[in-house]
Amino acid sequence: MRSFRSSTTGAIVTPQKKRVKSWRGLVADAAMDAMKDGGLWEGALSLTARIFMVRPKSHYRIGRNAHLLKPSAPWAPHGNVGDLSKFVRAVEDAMTGVVYHDDCQIVHEQLTKLYGERPGVQVTVEEIHHEPLPF
Repeated sequence: MRSFRSSTTGAIVTPQKKRVKSWRGLVADAAMDAMKDGGLWEGALSLTARIFMVRPKSHYRIGRNAHLLKPSAPWAPHGNVGDLSKFVRAVEDAMTGVVYHDDCQIVHEQLTKLYGERPGVQVTVEEIHHEPLPF
């Protein structure tokens, strides 16, 4: 969602549809390929998602050491780089009707946000036939 002020109507909140739509489309396409015309899963599900983001250039040194990270570079993306739960919500929505009937079937999640060479997401969905182990 994006919000801005209008002089006539006050605050306006709008979805950033273009970016979310392309993200969901890519995830849905990959999920369709992975399902290979299989039916939708029916039961309780576990979802593991690893979100990968590209490091900003400011994390790297300059000159001949440009391939090395600065000592101050964070090990994981945090701060104003995107909300993990919103990324995963888009993934869950994209797989609805492709992998499972509804994302309410997901009863267990493991989520991680990492730096990687390319932006993307690695998702594993498994059917649960027993109560998940407590953490």
